[in-house]
Amino acid sequence: MTLNPVSIRTISAIFFVFLMCPLWSNLNAQNAQGIGGAKVTNGTVVSTGPSFKYVVGRRETLYSIAKRFNVTQEEILKVNPQVKGILTKGTELLIPSASPVKPEVGISAGEYRIESGDNYYQLGKRFGITQAELEELNPSLKDGFKAGMVIKIPVKKKVEPSPSGNKVADNHLNRQTQPEPPSINTAPITPHNHLDKTFNIGVFLPFNQSISDSARIAQRTNGFLEFYSGVLLAAEKSIESGIKIKLYAYDTYQDSAEVGKLVIQPEFLSLDLIIGPVFPENQKMVAGLCAKNHIPMVSPLSSDSRFVSTTPGYYLINPGRTVRLTGTADFIAQKYADQNIILLNRGTNSIDEKYLNDRITQKIGPGKVHQYNILSEGAAGLEAFLKTDKENIFVLAEGSEADVSVAMTRLNTISKLNKITVIGLQEYTKMQSIDVEYLHNTDLHYLAPYYIDYGNPKVNTFIAKYRSAYGSEPTPYSFQGYDIALHFIASLAQSGKNFPVTNPNPGVEQLQAQYSFQKLSDFGGYINRSLYIIEYSNNYEVRCSGKIEVSITADHGLGKQSEKNGLEQ
Repeated sequence: MTLNPVSIRTISAIFFVFLMCPLWSNLNAQNAQGIGGAKVTNGTVVSTGPSFKYVVGRRETLYSIAKRFNVTQEEILKVNPQVKGILTKGTELLIPSASPVKPEVGISAGEYRIESGDNYYQLGKRFGITQAELEELNPSLKDGFKAGMVIKIPVKKKVEPSPSGNKVADNHLNRQTQPEPPSINTAPITPHNHLDKTFNIGVFLPFNQSISDSARIAQRTNGFLEFYSGVLLAAEKSIESGIKIKLYAYDTYQDSAEVGKLVIQPEFLSLDLIIGPVFPENQKMVAGLCAKNHIPMVSPLSSDSRFVSTTPGYYLINPGRTVRLTGTADFIAQKYADQNIILLNRGTNSIDEKYLNDRITQKIGPGKVHQYNILSEGAAGLEAFLKTDKENIFVLAEGSEADVSVAMTRLNTISKLNKITVIGLQEYTKMQSIDVEYLHNTDLHYLAPYYIDYGNPKVNTFIAKYRSAYGSEPTPYSFQGYDIALHFIASLAQSGKNFPVTNPNPGVEQLQAQYSFQKLSDFGGYINRSLYIIEYSNNYEVRCSGKIEVSITADHGLGKQSEKNGLEQ
């Protein structure tokens, strides 16, 4: 489809362009069914009075609704006990004792009612008043902010309009006009060797995957929107650093024919960087054109590596299963070479199990890795393998949830009387049939290309900025979109469009990853080889204990490693 650019904002003569897509034109096309089966309008007040009914609209949150009607989230939950977890479009809420139109606040020498989430910084930005001035007028604030508290505000500060004046763009993804939190990263992106150039960046994402209004499609579409929201915040950060950007967003659906229409758009060959498409079956045409026209291309979410060996300038962010297995074997050899290592298998000559056994044996020598089929022989036979003078390290490479569930249940039984460590795969943490307590009891370790440390101040600053921008919580997709865009925009600023030739590290501090790319071959692209070591401890903590960089060989990048084709979060 043809997409027309609209200007979002201009900052110091820097242009940032978003191509408006009908992101939700085919999703949730029908009106939601209200209580009693009556059709109601989404995001609309459907009754009046001291308390009234309201139907939740697209991407609305409890926080944004509470802000809109000048009530607290707790007050809404109190009269809506049926609400559990995330709000969905079409949910009908009872709004207590509120007015759909928020009263004006911040009147000179007037009063202001504290809302959930308010703090000194936000009030200072909103009303132009310092913490000391607020506390002088309101000594009770020293005891903390409490929702519903009425405080005195001495002056009114006029809220400036958006720089763009573009209502549609400013409301992208229900973006809220709220005070800005501190910058995500106070350090500018440096060095800037190409500030005189405006970089054209294309983002190819399947916002509309199907005309089917199914919960699964809607959920996955939300993931892509969250990813794109992170891209937008990274673009803003880059603009603040003086980088000129034109950002083009394309809706690929999940349709190769649609991708074919997009690559013949007149601006395609002028792009300096392409992020996406997501699904490998949609990447083939784009990868070929990128190789021919020397356009760097980032595969953002899939671990399928079929194009990395033949496409110069192609970047695979999520390394495939073989790379992760290699890192796992190297980690075991480095940390547990002198311990009691038991490789659990199915007795079916699994390729993954054989690969792990061969790799570990190559590193630490023959005869040191014991084999045991826990599925057919049960847990009792493991007693003969356990040692009291060494750590007992169980290695599990199985991918079937049914088999993993059986294995983890039996290992959990053993863990009650023996100290053990299980080294497995990240996928185990997402398997619904495995009790999370088992992961902690067995001290599960796994390797992953990303880890979000919520104790990192910069992560928490990003969360605050995301909330301010979109009125919702960031997800792992939001972090990944931010990291990818920030890294590659900085690479463009540092080395221009030819950065794949020099493969620089632009020096930006990412939030959930720190990429380390290795070129696969003279005629191929790059694979991220940086993996975090994640531990589920028996005191119910999940922590990162280190990082490993895998030494990649050509066989790691060949084949269709598409064990999870698409979203990799």
